[in-house]
Amino acid sequence: MRDSLAAIVLAGGLGTRLRSAVRDLPKAMAPVRGEPFLAHVLRFWRKQGVGQFILALGYKNQDISGYFGNSFEGARVSYSIEEKQLGTGGAILKAFQFVSPHQQNFLVFNGDTLVTVDFQALLKEHQAKGSEMTIVGAPFLDGVDRYASINADSDGRVLDFSNSDSRVRSAGAYLIQRAALENLGHAEETNLSLESDLLPQMISRKNKIYVFRSEASFLDIGVPKDYLRAEDFIA
Repeated sequence: MRDSLAAIVLAGGLGTRLRSAVRDLPKAMAPVRGEPFLAHVLRFWRKQGVGQFILALGYKNQDISGYFGNSFEGARVSYSIEEKQLGTGGAILKAFQFVSPHQQNFLVFNGDTLVTVDFQALLKEHQAKGSEMTIVGAPFLDGVDRYASINADSDGRVLDFSNSDSRVRSAGAYLIQRAALENLGHAEETNLSLESDLLPQMISRKNKIYVFRSEASFLDIGVPKDYLRAEDFIA
């Protein structure tokens, strides 16, 4: 069990854009078909082989930990609790301590998004390219200001995130080689963005970051109009 695939799940956001539809709940706990949306997300990844979920939490973390406890459908659940907002990058670095040192690779994804990517295909490409981080890329998505635009070369190696004309967007799921996060040199509990701080630093250090272009279905419940699609999406 100690080497079963681990996933850091980012579920610490305030969810302010969703408050008009879901009040007094962390965003990932928004109900969909009788369960929190996060339960559907974890169930998908559990079927993909994840054996440990590390939930990176902040806002109303007791609502989430109280619901899921220490296991979910046979997978272990542990918690990385932020006393202050750390941003996506800071949350990942804090939660990273819970990833077993025996694990060469681990997943990171958002608790309020679901991309139905084939993990085995993702892992195969990640290993074939010797990638230190592989970003799941979705086709062009409406609401481009909400998603990072990925500028990559013909082989899929990520060059930067500044090309607003790119037709590939980050789907918020990453397969990461543990060595890529080690020795980044940030102070513990520093507020950092994955896309604005950590990824540019890794690119400047010539880390091998690739995009895995996927046609998988994608849903982000971050705004009310997309949350209203969740019932049909999960069905």
